[in-house]
Amino acid sequence: MVPNHRTWARISSGNMTLTSLQATVLTASPKPELLADFYEYLTIFDATFDTAERKKHLSLRLRDVLLKMVCLVGAPQVLCALIPLAKAEGQPAEQAGSSTLSEKWFVVHSFPYPGTGKT
Repeated sequence: MVPNHRTWARISSGNMTLTSLQATVLTASPKPELLADFYEYLTIFDATFDTAERKKHLSLRLRDVLLKMVCLVGAPQVLCALIPLAKAEGQPAEQAGSSTLSEKWFVVHSFPYPGTGKT
């Protein structure tokens, strides 16, 4: 059964703690891609997430949940949830270009291999 907005309405309340718990359960489920549907439901039907700032907060919170879930269910399961979530958020390539990642991580150092002098 694929959930529709009525199904999500029964399990969603706008409470971020509950939302994080639901994201955790969806990610660990046999269908982790449903996390994207849950995100879409929250941003469309839940008035708690009606502004761009609140949607961004929700997105960051869900990504935080996914990062923590790597230890519990493994990276492949998390990727099965993360990729559809990125598509549901819209323009994933554009968002990656405007990442808030610190510039110190863009610097790549190459060190010579010991005894060879080659990098």
